[in-house]
Order: sequence, then C-alpha cells, then structure tokens
Amino acid sequence: MYGRYLRDMWEWSDNKLEITHDYIQWMFPSTERSYANPGSPFVADEDAPEFSSDERVKENLRRSLERILEFFGFGFTQSSGLAVAKTATYETRKKKWFWKRNHNFFRITRILKSLNLCGLKAEAQTFFSCLDNLSDEEKSIVGSESFSFWREAAA
Repeated sequence: MYGRYLRDMWEWSDNKLEITHDYIQWMFPSTERSYANPGSPFVADEDAPEFSSDERVKENLRRSLERILEFFGFGFTQSSGLAVAKTATYETRKKKWFWKRNHNFFRITRILKSLNLCGLKAEAQTFFSCLDNLSDEEKSIVGSESFSFWREAAA
C-alpha cells in the first residue's frame, strides 16, 4: 500500500477498485483493525475526536465517498437536501459488485462506520437510506444479516 495516495485511488478504474483489496482501509479509516489487511492503519480511540473535527479529513472522506458511490453506480442528487440515488450506470455497475455475501458488503459497513467516525453522520444516513431502498428491492441478495450490519454502522 505504501507509495499510494488518496488522489491516485480516486482516479482508479472501477475494475481496479474491485480487484484491489488493500485500499478501502485507507480511504475509509476506522477504529477497528482490518481482518483482511492487518497492516493497514486504524484510528486510535484517543484520536477519534480529532478525526471528527478535522475539515481536511472530512473533505478527503467526502471525495472518497463520491468515488466509491460512483463505483457502486450511485451518486449524490441535487434534490431538496442531501440524497444518494442510483445513477445511469447503476445497472451496469450492479453486475460487477452486487451479489450475495460478497466483500463489497463488508466494504459498505466500513464506509458507513468511517463516515460516522469522521463527523459525516448526514452522509452516512443518506447512503444508508439509499441502501435501505436497495434492500427493499433486492431482499434476496442483500439479506437480513448484511442489512443489520449496515443499519448498525449508520446509526
């Protein structure tokens, strides 16, 4: 992972985001150590308040969120207030990441937790709302266990 920068990851192709498994911890920091990537950084509990008040952290996290939403086929809408919805690329993107019990569901849990940790609760709730709609449409794929993890992470 060394030698990579967030600005580079934001430019990666969707395929590279899918097949590379050691970047999500860098884009979306957490207080939990990664089981999949134990060498990745994590936020110490005593540093968490600083992460939630640092505007540069929030700015980088928002940019990471925009990129990962694009990867999933979602995006922010310009409706009344903050909202996340499917984009024109959703049906194509869905085929690449959306199937039962896949690693992207774990990524979503991390993303939601990171947004909350870093003071972006509105963004976490907005993304979760989109996932809630998706779960209603695709119950056979999302499953109650994954949805429960998402709901808890977004709270």
